[in-house]
Amino acid sequence: MLLNQISSIMFSNPINFRYQIQQLKYLRHSDLSMICKKLHQPMSGNKPELIFRILKTYFNLSYDRVPTEEARHEMIMAIHISYTDLLETIDIDRPIVINLIQMIDTWYWYTYGLMRNGLPLSEYRAELQEFYLAINMSNALLQTLDNTSNKLTKISIKFEPLEQQNQLEDEECAICYEENCKTAQLGCGHKFCGNCICEIAKATTKSFILCALCRDEINEIKVSDEETNRQLKEYIA
Repeated sequence: MLLNQISSIMFSNPINFRYQIQQLKYLRHSDLSMICKKLHQPMSGNKPELIFRILKTYFNLSYDRVPTEEARHEMIMAIHISYTDLLETIDIDRPIVINLIQMIDTWYWYTYGLMRNGLPLSEYRAELQEFYLAINMSNALLQTLDNTSNKLTKISIKFEPLEQQNQLEDEECAICYEENCKTAQLGCGHKFCGNCICEIAKATTKSFILCALCRDEINEIKVSDEETNRQLKEYIA
């Protein structure tokens, strides 16, 4: 199945955008549209637009499913390096690369509170230090590896046994691609398997989680099995 092949490439090389772009460029426009449909993304547009949507979706999925703080640290280092590489080779696949740079700048803003805006990493770090001092903020974010784990203070869990819910669609989870396992519905309406949502809740260092598909901030999760309900409550303050 084409989607499984692309998923394997993306998750095996999560921040290697150059390699990912080359693999996607080999595909026909119709194949790219089909992949976007499977990923719940718009199917219209030219090839660069479709390729970027796929890259962005897998970037978000890869970042959300990092299993350990050590692995997250390695991914953050890879993001720093990849951002610099994209800037230095911006004229190659320019429409896609410009969108990727803007995407990563948004990630910098969301992660550190300040966009990198094309700065070398050393200058960006210095600017962050000044920014944090100016707002009297702790420099903890400058330490890429954060040893603390925040509780999910902004999320409520609602337990609804499966017989009280509508029958779940016969679709695969958008994170792990297992079928018939959607036991958690987020406040935005998207459904995933309980194991994936628990892994995201476990890995997050914030007081909330984001939907892996639409990136909405989630404040409510409905679960249909007792084990998922029990595990998620462990992460609620």
